[in-house]
Order: sequence, then structure tokens, then C-alpha cells
Amino acid sequence: MYVTTQNTKHSTSDLAGSVRRSVDSELERIFFWRTGWIIAVILGLLPLTQVSAAECMIDSSAMDRGERKQFYICSRDITPGYKLGGLADANITVTYDQFIRRCGVGDNRRGIFFWAEAEADATTATISVTDANTGESLCELLPLTVPDRVPVGSATLTPSMNVDSSIHLLQIKAAPGQNLIGACADGIDFPAWGQQPSRWPTLTAVSSSDMDKLPHPFRNQRQPVSCKKSSITALVRVNGQQREPAKIVISSVRLASGDAAEGVAYVSLPKPSWANSMSDLEAKFVNVDGIRTRYWDKGRGPALLLLHGGQPTGKAGGALTWVRNFDDLAKNFHVYAIDRIGQGLTDNLANEDDYKRYYEHVIDHVWGFINAVGIERVGLVGHSQGGWPVSRIALDHPDRVYCVVNVDSVLAPGNAEALHTARFYMNTIQFHPREGETVESIQRTREFQSYTLNNITTAGAKRGYELARLPKLEEANAIMTKMNMNPRHPDARALFEQARQDIVAGMLQVPSLVIWGYNDPSSPLSGGFLLFDVINTATAISEMHVFNSSGHSSHVEHPEEFTRVVGEFCGRF
Repeated sequence: MYVTTQNTKHSTSDLAGSVRRSVDSELERIFFWRTGWIIAVILGLLPLTQVSAAECMIDSSAMDRGERKQFYICSRDITPGYKLGGLADANITVTYDQFIRRCGVGDNRRGIFFWAEAEADATTATISVTDANTGESLCELLPLTVPDRVPVGSATLTPSMNVDSSIHLLQIKAAPGQNLIGACADGIDFPAWGQQPSRWPTLTAVSSSDMDKLPHPFRNQRQPVSCKKSSITALVRVNGQQREPAKIVISSVRLASGDAAEGVAYVSLPKPSWANSMSDLEAKFVNVDGIRTRYWDKGRGPALLLLHGGQPTGKAGGALTWVRNFDDLAKNFHVYAIDRIGQGLTDNLANEDDYKRYYEHVIDHVWGFINAVGIERVGLVGHSQGGWPVSRIALDHPDRVYCVVNVDSVLAPGNAEALHTARFYMNTIQFHPREGETVESIQRTREFQSYTLNNITTAGAKRGYELARLPKLEEANAIMTKMNMNPRHPDARALFEQARQDIVAGMLQVPSLVIWGYNDPSSPLSGGFLLFDVINTATAISEMHVFNSSGHSSHVEHPEEFTRVVGEFCGRF
């Protein structure tokens, strides 16, 4: 019985002790990771603009031409009827803006969350925030600096065929009338985002000493950076799986006029292998005791069922939360992923009274699905609220389950941990407009659950938004909200406690793996260790894996490693 942290094994007592001693301070840091810039301003750690009169803050005071960027303006004086000004005059377009009742988790100030795009001829702006009805100023003017850089044509990153290598080939192509041949003399720069977590992957130039160790496809490159009139080619290391474009600053771009100027280009990571996984056309439906249930399945081998978490909202996303793991797991398993009852495109419960026993119906539905598709023996992986059905089914049917994996599971005991989780979600609910979820608010909420922002995409948020607009999802969400039917409901708590008691009593006879994100802002790691202690006391085969630099969803932030850990554990049985 042991705990692993990434690839390093430790004794349970050693790691649990060290983590428990530091977890309170770590959780406090993670709990405020998104709003920590407020504290950092006071300490002078981040370059935020503070306006004393109206006490307004903007989280970033610069953007480049050609850049699309999100901003927060926070103040107790901002009202829902605000008006943003000064950006259009500088050729900066606001593509989305929203009044927010809380600027972040633990930050009760109101604010404005907005996305802006700077045109190729954008200039430095002065942002005004006024009352749309009275014209009264709600903030002093906020400067937004736009450097005098010229957008350069386009850029691409090409990975090596060696999947273990972080080295990529960067190619930058000049726009018509631009000459890049002088860029090598003065160099190119890869600016960092400047805050944590970074919104784009970190690029660093390969050093001359690395040239002898290049992956095979890149060995014909004679130098780390080479410049031609129409292009720049460079070998770079890429760290991170953030999906927003990284910024490249080119020191010297010769223009058609003969003048030289700084240039700026943007490059995105190559399209991930999972980008086209779990398409709508590949989805199937099966009748489970009268509930039309959507699912995906793929691969050959032992059956492995993936169960998502969340409530009936677009933010949860249903089975699609597994899109980054599905195809890779299907290489060794016959993988199934379902929309749980009332979520995704799976039918709601038949009537409102049924929601009074919602968490019991969740068990009946998952077990019914296993039998409906003819699975004889199954491995179960449950994330967050998905940890409840996988654990209960493993307890009740050990002869039909060969492994069970709890990922940042709702079954974690501990009153302090449960209260922390409840407060977190009470805060994040307020990130959405009162009119309902939007693509941007769904993405923002997912980002708050993340530590690295790896693999959080606008495309994924759009699929979530499509679900959020379904009348059946709105109906289920409204009923559950009215009943306060969530993991803090007394009936749910009683069911979870009974499951933990059954585990302690020795009823969990299935090999069990607990996976947790060290930096989970909603379900503290201390709860993960408490759950592992419960399982470890009476289960013959029990292990725990802690993902460093991971929030609530390690399968999203570190999909390759997550797939390996789950595959190796369940593959043993």
C-alpha cells in the first residue's frame, strides 16, 4: 500500500504526514489563486493598476496588437449598469463583457470581466467606466498600454516524432512587405505571461549545447535560430499545455518603407491528438430502464467505465470531460463514457418527486447501464461526484468490478473539507450572468478549477454552452437548486457516510486507487488523504497517486500521465 506523487513513490505515513503539515497553508494559497493578485498588489508583486479615488483595479495594463486577451476590473463601486469606454477609439474591440457579482473566490468586490481584441493599428487606450444611465464615473481612468509593435504574418509549431521530447520547430512567416533577415542579429524573445497560472505555454530557445541532442527530425537544423527575408526558423522547448497562443517579440522587422520596428507574432500549440475525440456523430444511445442514455464506447479489451462529476449544468460538460483520455485508454480497454442521469443528453428523471432520491437513482442508472450494454465485468473510474456511484457499485457488486478509481472524489470525509467545497461552489456560481451561463463564463469557471490552465479550450466551453441551453438541463438544474439537492444535502451526506462505513467494515473487496490534485481548489487534498485512510484500513489492494501542479481535474491538466496511471493500475487486474 503506497502513495505516489507523479513518478516518485513514498510510504503512506511519510507523505501523508508531510502533506498534512503543509496542506492548510497550501490550500489557502490555492483557494485564492485567481484572486491572489489582489493581495499581490498590496505587496507590490504584480504590475496591476490601482486607482485610489474609486478603488478600481485592472488585472493587466498592457496588450499587444493582434492580441486577444481577458481582463478584470474590480471595485465595490461598479454597478450592473456600467459602460466601458475609451477602447473603440484606440481600435480595441470588446468582444465580450459581463458584470460579475464577485471578482473571484473569496473576493466580494464587484467587477467587469471582459475580452478584448487589439487591431493591427491599435494604440494605447484610456479605459473609462461610467454608469450607463447617469454618465457618472465609477472609476478613474485606467491606462492600457499598447506597444508600437508591428504584427508579423503567421507562426506555427511542429513537434518532433519523439513523444518524450519537448522540442518543437518554430516557423514564423513574414507578412507582405516585411523583411525578417535582420531579426537574428538582435534576437527574438518569448515573454512570459507574467502571472501564475500562465495563459499560454512557455517557450524557450534551444541552446547551442543542446544541438547535439536534438530529436531525429530536427537534426538537419544547423543552428538554434536562422533568419531569412521571408521567415524565421527556431528550435524551442515548450512547457505547458495551455491552449491560448504564446507571444513572440521580434526585435527587428524591416518594413516596406525601409524603417525598422519591433514585431509581434503569436503561435498556438499543435492540435492535440484528442481534438476530434468523442464527436457527436460517434455518440450512441441506449434505453436504461426507460431513461434514454447517451454514451460513447471504443476499443477492445477489459471494459472500463468513466463517470463524470458535476451537477446538471453546462460547466460540468457530462461525459465530454473525458475527451482528453478516451482514445488513449481505448488502446488497451473497451472504454465507455456516459452522460449521467439528468446531465448531457441523457434523460432527466421522470418527475420532480424522483429528485428527492436523486443520489440513489444515480446508482440505479449506472448499474442499469452496465447491464443494458452487456458488460459482465468492469473497471470503474469516477471523478468528483462520479466517485459516489463507482464506490457504491464496487461495494455492492465486487464480483462484477475488477478495479475502482476515485478522482478528487465527493466521498472524501471531513467537515472542514466539505464546508470548504460548499463555499467554493457558492462563489463560482456567481461567476455566471444572472441570465444564465455563457461560453465565456463556463470557460472562466473551469479555469478556476484548474491550477495550470492546461487543455481548457473555448471549443470545450462552447460544447458545454450548447448543453446549458437545453430546456431539459435547465429543468433539472432548477429542480435540484430548489431542493438544494447537492452533496451537502442531508440525504446525500447520509448515503456517503454509509458507503464509508461499509468500506471500513471490509466490504470493499475491489483493488482501489485514489487520485488527487495537490492544488485542488474545491476539494482539498486533506480530504483525499482522509478518503485514502478509510479505504486503506480494510482494502487489500489500495494505492494513491497525487498529481503535483494540478487542480480538481488531473485528467484534464495532465491527460497523458493520468491515462498511464489509471491504465497501469487497472491493467494489473
